[in-house]
Order: sequence, then C-alpha cells, then structure tokens
Amino acid sequence: MNYFWKEASMNSFEFIKQNVIENILEKYADNRVAVKYEKIHQINDFVYLSKLVGIVHFDVAFEPQSYIQGTRILHIERLRIDNNVLLEENSEIEDFYVNDGQIVMYDTPLFLVKVLKE
Repeated sequence: MNYFWKEASMNSFEFIKQNVIENILEKYADNRVAVKYEKIHQINDFVYLSKLVGIVHFDVAFEPQSYIQGTRILHIERLRIDNNVLLEENSEIEDFYVNDGQIVMYDTPLFLVKVLKE
C-alpha cells in the first residue's frame, strides 16, 4: 500500500478513499475542532486529516520520532486563531504530508503516526 500520497498523483480525497478504514473519536476537544483521526490499513497506523482551512505551523522537528499522548504537534491558524493538534496516543511520527507555513484545506492529510503499544 502507498500511504505517501504526496509522492503519488492522487489528491487527498483519493488518499482517504483508498486508505482510511475507520474514523476514531478524538479524545481531545482541541482535536475535535481541528482534525480527524483516522485508522488506515497498516496495523497501528493512523493519519491526521485537517478539518479546517488555514495555515499549518509546526511545534516539533520535521523528523520521525516518538512523542507522548497529548503532545502538541502543530497548530492550524484560522482567522488569527490557533487550533491545536495534539497526539491522541503515545505515537511515533512516521511522515509529514504538509510543510510549515503551508495552507491546508478540508481533509488534507497532515501527518502519519504509528501508535506505540505499551
């Protein structure tokens, strides 16, 4: 399976249709406003999709590494309001699909995580 939609010639809607298998209810109120947390075909892999139109600003380095649940990964600036995106579970970020300062639309994939099982 190709989860790296930015390398393929597919748009975000095709990515969602081909890869997302389950919508997971977000634990954090901030996430319920800003993103959708979706399970994809790969075991323990989840993708964060934007629910907002806005500008992405990252709070972490652009490198795969592990973070604990509740860590603010980025925020989406919309109408001068910062909408936080927090990790739903202890996870390792596997890939970023957007760049810092990029404008995102509804359902734009933001980043891919692998949930770390304890």
